[in-house]
Amino acid sequence: MLQIQLYIENDQGVLEEVELYKDESITLTQSIQDIRDIEKVFTDYSKTFNVPASKTNNKFFKHFYNYFIEGFDARTKRKAQLFLNYKPFKKGKIKLEGVQLKNNEPHTYKLTFFGNTVTLKDLIGEDKLGNLTHLDSFSFKYNDTNIESYMTDGLDGSVGSEEILDGVIIPLITHTSRLIYDSSDTTAGTNNLYYNISDTNVHGVNFNQLKPALRVYAIIKAIEKKYEIEFSEDFFSKTNPTFYNLYMWLHAKEGSLLDDQDAQYTVKGFTNIRGDIGSITGMHDSYFDNTFDESKNKRTIRVKVTPSSNDEYTLVIKQNGEEFKKFSGLTGTTTNGATTDIPEVEITNGDYTFFIEVENAATYTVDITIINNPDSFFRSEKEITFTGTTETFIDQNINISSNLPKMKTLDFLSGIFKMFNLTSYVDDDDTIVVKTLDSYYQSSTNTWDITKYLDKEETVVDSVIPYRQVNLGYKGGETFLAKNHENLANKKWGTLEYAATEKFEGEAYNIELPFEHMKFERLYDVDTGNETPIQWGWSVDSKQESTIGEPLLFYTQPMIGTIAAVNLAGNRVNIGAPFVPSNSLQLTNLFGSQSQSLNFHTEFDEYTGVPNETTLFQTYYKDYIKELFDVRKRLSFVSAYLPMSIVERLTLADKIIVFDKLYRINKITTNFETNKSELELSNILEEKVYETSVFSVEVDISSDLITADMTTYFADMGVLTADGFLLPPETTEVPNTVDSNTVTPTTTEPCVVTAATITGTNGVPDCDNLKFYGTIGVAGKICDQSNIDEYGFLLSTTESYLTASDNIDTLKADSNIQVVQVVKQTGAPSLSSGEKVTTKTGLTDPTTYYARFYVRTNTSDLHAFADVISDVFTETTTCTDSAEIATSVKFAGAGTTSGYLTQPSLSEIIINGYDFCGLTEDVQIIYHNGDGDYPVVGDKIKYLQSNDYTGGINSLPYSYTTNDFGAFAVADNNTLVNGQGDIFQYIVFKISTAEVVDVINCT
Repeated sequence: MLQIQLYIENDQGVLEEVELYKDESITLTQSIQDIRDIEKVFTDYSKTFNVPASKTNNKFFKHFYNYFIEGFDARTKRKAQLFLNYKPFKKGKIKLEGVQLKNNEPHTYKLTFFGNTVTLKDLIGEDKLGNLTHLDSFSFKYNDTNIESYMTDGLDGSVGSEEILDGVIIPLITHTSRLIYDSSDTTAGTNNLYYNISDTNVHGVNFNQLKPALRVYAIIKAIEKKYEIEFSEDFFSKTNPTFYNLYMWLHAKEGSLLDDQDAQYTVKGFTNIRGDIGSITGMHDSYFDNTFDESKNKRTIRVKVTPSSNDEYTLVIKQNGEEFKKFSGLTGTTTNGATTDIPEVEITNGDYTFFIEVENAATYTVDITIINNPDSFFRSEKEITFTGTTETFIDQNINISSNLPKMKTLDFLSGIFKMFNLTSYVDDDDTIVVKTLDSYYQSSTNTWDITKYLDKEETVVDSVIPYRQVNLGYKGGETFLAKNHENLANKKWGTLEYAATEKFEGEAYNIELPFEHMKFERLYDVDTGNETPIQWGWSVDSKQESTIGEPLLFYTQPMIGTIAAVNLAGNRVNIGAPFVPSNSLQLTNLFGSQSQSLNFHTEFDEYTGVPNETTLFQTYYKDYIKELFDVRKRLSFVSAYLPMSIVERLTLADKIIVFDKLYRINKITTNFETNKSELELSNILEEKVYETSVFSVEVDISSDLITADMTTYFADMGVLTADGFLLPPETTEVPNTVDSNTVTPTTTEPCVVTAATITGTNGVPDCDNLKFYGTIGVAGKICDQSNIDEYGFLLSTTESYLTASDNIDTLKADSNIQVVQVVKQTGAPSLSSGEKVTTKTGLTDPTTYYARFYVRTNTSDLHAFADVISDVFTETTTCTDSAEIATSVKFAGAGTTSGYLTQPSLSEIIINGYDFCGLTEDVQIIYHNGDGDYPVVGDKIKYLQSNDYTGGINSLPYSYTTNDFGAFAVADNNTLVNGQGDIFQYIVFKISTAEVVDVINCT
């Protein structure tokens, strides 16, 4: 029998047992994510239950029914823990809902238990991001030196003991001005980014058009530090580039960073606390956490400022990140903005931070006094005082917390959770474990068969999932290029409307991220029409006027190249490899693969011009949401009397078996009086393997059997353009109409079955692998209906094994033959015709393989068989100049503007502005055809894997009409971390031939 015990934290922080009714029905509901409300992350909770107003409980709850007695504060939750048979079961919090009186005497207290995940809401409340003062460690002086530096090499900093590299950068996003690139124009006073080493005219992006961006990881760490919590590193990790390389633009207002705003300096380093420190608490290094009973006390504050100069200054007090009081035009020592007749400033619960605004350099000592005024004659006034300082500079200061977007911290966290479909729970160490929903369900291998524990009197009821469509997107999308895309494509940039093909009743569910989603632009040379390596963002509305929008998240990378800029002093400067914004994790497709996109829908990547299918939906939502629209999906309700051995160990990631069906737990409610659990279960559908393309399937034959049960269909719309960008075709997973796949009923008449046709076979060699191709010209037929049940390749290193028979089953049974087959599953549509491919990997040159390709129209006993098999074809590995190796490099000059007329020396490269020896730099991948890890003289190089080694534009994206020589700084492979590496040598190459002509070591 289950017996439940409840322990609640007392005023001394010790768990104390509360007495329960013996016959009280206590139920606990557990859910991690409800498929009927898929954007929400849930916690454990109980229905309100009663405990007796016993002597023990009255003492614990301090006679809450008597408001004349100062005691238990029911406005806040208390830490609590549930035990089953005195074994720890669940940690969480208890909320006192009220007390019931009978005959004017206390009878019962009403309580509700909440799981620990709710702690976030309790701790953070309505706080804004601007309340995260720990981020002010990244504050910096706003001057030309720092701006130029942070455009190419970010500001390192720390939150507590956590060091964060490139915590602040300045990306190429302007708040008002439109940037251009025109190699034929060097006119001064324009926003032309064109750079030429001989051009000194003042043009380019103006520094006052730019604003910094903060690494989102730093915000997570600041939340941990401020609220004294800890997130797991399952997702919020430096080793997870999809999250770690995400930045938030510090765009808190329209226009320039410091328009109508003085530099703010944070008062911090609070020390020398004195007074009634046992009565008033809450002092931290840079803020005061004011927590008290407002119904019984009043608190006021006195802020005394003692400056080291007589310059005019302003005192700003913020509550929860929002301006609370501002005292301007002050000089000398003041208290609450006055020298006499000190005004009283009353403060309520919240976090208070203090700032000095001033234009000149000085030091300010700030004494803060908190006075607690009780409303009772019998209690005396209490106060504490503590001291902090701040130092100001002539250069204006960029205070990070003051420039964060106006956003609630909970909304920020909710947005991150929605973006990556995250879920969370609190483990036994009080760590908030954050995982993607898919990884959470994969974290458990436990399966519980509860069939024998079912309540036999209860009926299992199946309920269809209530959605007909799920819309995923961003709240923001009003910037110029994103809006232009929407107007042309009739679809919001990067959003996805996912719906089933069939028309049925149900709700449309919207998952909306509270962020801006900007469309960026890769610039083209106005003069030549050629693309440049420059990508930028433009924060204006459809009228091309500066707009605030929603908080903007984006990825960033340094581009290979140099741009022209104008500093705050009005002088021309050149910025090499500046940070540019991107909606993809990488600017280029490394090794041919697509990096993570911040779009929900497949869109043409702004930089590569190639549709990026690695969307947020594809990576984090597809598996979960696609199941919701499956006609077989059900939500089932069962009742069971689970034994203690299961209740104690069951997690929401476990799987449940009922009879012969496998389920995932959607929700479970347990009554600890009756031991009865009500379970909501969603059936787990059979996993399928699909063909990757209508036209070809590439199969890794390290797997002996690969099955495909349906083909993929595409519904294309015409190609549109949006302000110079191509819009990719809309892709629909299942079209409104497809060819009929209805199986012809069996008749008494013999059904004619015809074989497919094979129109071609061939092999393609490489150094360590062989590709074998087979093309199905026309599918076979069963009763005049096109059909392919199976196709595949038969591989062997000896030809005679493959020529021993033309019977496919005989050949497949030979252990000397490797079979790579694609099989249609029962009830699925026919496999497709077209070109098919398989790859034999891990070979040592020279290795020869023989192959035969076959197609089977029918494998069922219901009809006759009709097979076709090709003749033997063969291929042998070959290691030629086509082999290629990736190398990490940093641009060191090439092309018309920064290239070299003749082969440069190391000193010439350094004079050209590319002195990287011994430095840790952001690097990018190129490829070479040599034998070593790094290219040597005589090797050929190319920029992208899709290029070749023939030279010129076929290999490298640089013009060689004027300057035929270029250089790359090469990073040591052993030092590569998060896209950065230590530079140890340079390679000099000739663009017209793509050949390395010199290797220069740094030492």
